Amino acid sequence: MAVWVAASVLALTGAVSFGALARAIPKSGGEYLYLSRLIHPAAGFIAGWVSLIAAFAGAEAYAAITMMEYLQLEPYGDKLELLLVVGLLLVLSFVQGLLIKAGTIMQNLTVIAKGVFMLLFVVIGAGAVGSFPLDHSTVEPTSMWAWPVSLMWVSLSFTGFNSAIYVAEECQNPGRDIPKALIWGTAITAVLYILINAVFVYSAPLADLAGNPDIALVSAQALGGSKLRLAVQALVLLSLFTLISGMAVAGPRVAVKMGEDGYLPRLSLQNAALVQCGLAVLMTLRANLVSQLTYLSLTLSLTSALAVAAVFKLKPSERPNPIFPLTYILGTALAAVASLKNQPGAGLAALATIVSGGTVYALFFSKKSRTKE
Repeated sequence: MAVWVAASVLALTGAVSFGALARAIPKSGGEYLYLSRLIHPAAGFIAGWVSLIAAFAGAEAYAAITMMEYLQLEPYGDKLELLLVVGLLLVLSFVQGLLIKAGTIMQNLTVIAKGVFMLLFVVIGAGAVGSFPLDHSTVEPTSMWAWPVSLMWVSLSFTGFNSAIYVAEECQNPGRDIPKALIWGTAITAVLYILINAVFVYSAPLADLAGNPDIALVSAQALGGSKLRLAVQALVLLSLFTLISGMAVAGPRVAVKMGEDGYLPRLSLQNAALVQCGLAVLMTLRANLVSQLTYLSLTLSLTSALAVAAVFKLKPSERPNPIFPLTYILGTALAAVASLKNQPGAGLAALATIVSGGTVYALFFSKKSRTKE
């Protein structure tokens, strides 16, 4: 629970920092835009490259892989689960890339339904919170590195806390509305996360929860039997649905902005959505849950920390209190080091993604950037 509180604080410091960036540069494009304008085009290109591969396509793949864990269609085999999630990736990419207004309405309704559902589950499980699990004394102590690694994994649950920055130009008053959306959205999400994870942790023996990829179902079974388990299964699937949908909204807009700046072929919103969908499907077919989780955590934390560092390039009057960006940068850096120590393979994959972006920039765009300057 302390890890969840720490991750919530970390996300809030990031929300304040990104809010300052959005207030100063009220344009769509996210980390790519801020780093390109405030630090160097190369930094922006690498951040945009990482966003396209990891932040959006990778996050969609992670949600799809997790969805396969929770569909639990054992009699029909893994192939049906894979077919369903790949179909969902395609449908949501089409809706969010082509039917933009309908996609926005769908996203709003599903997020509201998810929030209401989570609160109901918390109310049902409230009686379980207040007493420690009976087997808490049998849990073996973990190394000092387990804490920051857990912080990185939990922080991935906040993926999308800064999604509003990617659609800033579509707001009527982005300088005012985007910072408010970031802070309030992150704060509400943090409260829901802490409450629902308290129910998870205190509703079932730790021995049943440890190492289990579907702890929500274990918790629901312990609290209310098969009926509540089925309801929570629907809640988790709905949550994953909204994650995929949200990434399908934000990601293509970065590709469009990079195309406008000449760093990618000019793409329509629809074509950018299809490209992202193709990457997500490929990752879904190739990755497993733990490796995808660590890979995403590393790549996203490094690029977001670099973007937050860009606030120090703003005018002094536009900067937030330095405690906020420094806390976010130091917290994500510590978690990244711990993850590298525990999962070097995923670290190499993250490093390869970043280096590949730098290589593409150096080969094709460095001369162009000097000419612009």
